[in-house]
Amino acid sequence: MTTKTIKTNAILTSIMLAVGISMIPSAFSIEYPFLNGDGTHDVCIISSDFNGVKLNGNTNQGSTIAPLVENGMDEVGDNTNMSLTKITSCSSGKSVAYGSWLSSSYLGSTQGPFGSTGNQYKYVKFNTNSAVNFANSGSCQWYQNPNLEYVANHEFGHFAGLDLAHGSPSSPTMNEASCGSAYASIKTNDINKINGWYN
Repeated sequence: MTTKTIKTNAILTSIMLAVGISMIPSAFSIEYPFLNGDGTHDVCIISSDFNGVKLNGNTNQGSTIAPLVENGMDEVGDNTNMSLTKITSCSSGKSVAYGSWLSSSYLGSTQGPFGSTGNQYKYVKFNTNSAVNFANSGSCQWYQNPNLEYVANHEFGHFAGLDLAHGSPSSPTMNEASCGSAYASIKTNDINKINGWYN
C-alpha cells in the first residue's frame, strides 16, 4: 500500500487483554459506527503487510496471517447487516487491515473513522512488537499465545462500531479476559446492535 498515515487523535478503541478481569479505561468505552448507515465497506488486506507480525514464533508469515484476519472480518460480515469485502488494491480513503508496531499492551487496535459521510474508512492494526507471539491454533494463553483469529474477530467488532465488553457477559467477543472458543463467533447482542446501525 502507498500510505499508512494514522491520525492518532482519532483512535476508536483497542483490544487490551488482561488476566481474569478486564481493566478498561473509560476513554475506550465508545460506540462509533459508520455514519452512512449501509454498512458496505471494502477492507484492503495484503498478505505482505503482516510479515512483521509474529505467528507461532515466526515472522514473515503474511500469507498465513491474512486469511486468519479475513476470517475474523467474515465472522462479523457474514452474521450481520454489514457487507465487508476483502480487496487487495489499497488506495487513499479505503479501510485497511495490516500489521503495525504497537505498545506491548495491545494486540490489535481499530482506528477511525476518517473521511466524509458515505466515504468513511477505518484502520485495523495487529501488533508487530517482537514480544507478541500470536497463534493460529491450539490453546490461547494471555499475551504469549493469543489466537489471532479471535483477536481479528474482536477488532472487526470494533470496526462495526461496538465498544469494549458490549453486552457483557453474553458477548465474549467484545470482552478481553477470555481465550475461550466463544471468542470465535459474534454473539446475539452484538449482532442486534450492529444491525440496528446498518441496513
